[in-house]
Amino acid sequence: MTTTPDLTQLNFSDIKTSLTNYLKNQSVFSGYNFEGSTIQTLIDLLSYNTYYYAFYSNMMSSEVFLDSAQSINSIISLVKPLGYTVPGLKSATSSITVDAVVPAYTKFDGVFGNGVYYCFYNKEILSPDTVGTITEGTLTFKSDISNSINLTNQTYMLDETDVDISTIRIYVTPYSGIETEWTNVNRFPNNNEMVFYIERDGDIFTIQFGKENTLGKSISQTDTVTITYLTSSGISANGINSFSSSECNITSKTTSLGGNDGPDVNSIKFAAPKIFSSQDRAVTKNDYYGLLTENSMFLTTNDFIIYGGDELYPPKYGRVFVSYDNTIANAPSATDIVSFLKNKNTLTIIPEYTIPKKIDIDIIIKIVWKSNATPPDIANIKTNITSMFSNQYGNNAYKFNNKFSYSEFRESVMNKYFNFISNFIFVNTVFNTQINKLSNINEFSIENPLNIIPGITQDIISDNGTTISIESGTSVLTTNSTLDVDAGVVDMDTGYFRINSIYSSPSVFVNIKTENSFISTIKYSLSKLSLTLED
Repeated sequence: MTTTPDLTQLNFSDIKTSLTNYLKNQSVFSGYNFEGSTIQTLIDLLSYNTYYYAFYSNMMSSEVFLDSAQSINSIISLVKPLGYTVPGLKSATSSITVDAVVPAYTKFDGVFGNGVYYCFYNKEILSPDTVGTITEGTLTFKSDISNSINLTNQTYMLDETDVDISTIRIYVTPYSGIETEWTNVNRFPNNNEMVFYIERDGDIFTIQFGKENTLGKSISQTDTVTITYLTSSGISANGINSFSSSECNITSKTTSLGGNDGPDVNSIKFAAPKIFSSQDRAVTKNDYYGLLTENSMFLTTNDFIIYGGDELYPPKYGRVFVSYDNTIANAPSATDIVSFLKNKNTLTIIPEYTIPKKIDIDIIIKIVWKSNATPPDIANIKTNITSMFSNQYGNNAYKFNNKFSYSEFRESVMNKYFNFISNFIFVNTVFNTQINKLSNINEFSIENPLNIIPGITQDIISDNGTTISIESGTSVLTTNSTLDVDAGVVDMDTGYFRINSIYSSPSVFVNIKTENSFISTIKYSLSKLSLTLED
């Protein structure tokens, strides 16, 4: 009887068994000893060949799709049709203030405490008492590449592989003309627009100009073309806080950060489709995320948040808001972000920046101990639980867009200490923040209903002695136990809370106790979570 091999088997031993069973059922091999050395060797060879080919085919098919590809070269090829150029190394930067006018591309020395130093350069002119940026790297300044450009293909291949492509600048001087800086774009330009593109093939970056004056202006034989860029040291230059220059005194500085050794596979897979869908314009929320990460304003989408005015209470239609962790070093200025987005979004939408608000959140949880838990056990476990909480939710520091889930945290604690803890019971949550009248930040909200503990009137004390009270089941605030519709408003369902700026004191300290066990704080908050454990 003849049977076909089992094609569903993929590992070596199963393939070998399938081939052996197939041969045993062949009449021409009747009576053969398939355990004999000669035929066993042949079956091994066939099995290995099948196994290798199956593995190769699987790897090849995986590399065809962006979701499953693992090779960086495959991913570079897959995202190229999406209009996304995978960057290489990214240079560290520092914000500084100087006491004199400093020409562009002036050298600054950044030195670690151990004496290791890196070169930094300012890409723009620095003005006195104005914050500017210096970028780490080895400078190639206006190097003449005219004779290295392939005029037929309108391409120039960079020699270095560690170039920070965001620092590339191209200058073109026509015969008997004036030098002009050309612009790096990833969009469809006018035919004679002075632009260039950056393409990547493996580790090699290529500058592409317009062909025959289509997709941008072409380089002619009489043009003089120069290039300026920085070759990056990547993550190695992060953490420098000592800078000097022979051209000026540095009056203030930030620690260098932002250098990296290239994006990882997962970040490329996340960013590329969003950048493609945005088509260099901002319409959807993902468009904004894609544009701000592509243009290196933020390293990851965890550093900022985009939300529409329709998501607020009360809604603010016709606006899109961006907020970000302004405690990170080298964070872009709000003015730069808003200006950038105005050139990308639709005409009827106004981009605005929202200052992140600091909120202290205390999670109160009661522990029911088992009878075998001794006082030393209890003290040690409490310390460990507090450490677990701190590590997971920001190390007792303000964290942008922080979230807390009681159910998840309870599960992790009970799994670890089930021998000592009988129950881990959520009690309540206390929100504490400051409303500053002078800055008109007189509101906050959480992304959960504001579950005020029933039957309790809570007092919110301002620093001038005014008492503002909130009661469960109501939507207005009272001042000194007297109903005052101007005092503010609370929306229990949406978690929105506002105090009107009607008081003489510059600030009001808000302290609200709720029954929320899942905390997703306001979209533009820097929240610091702490844990109080009760027995």
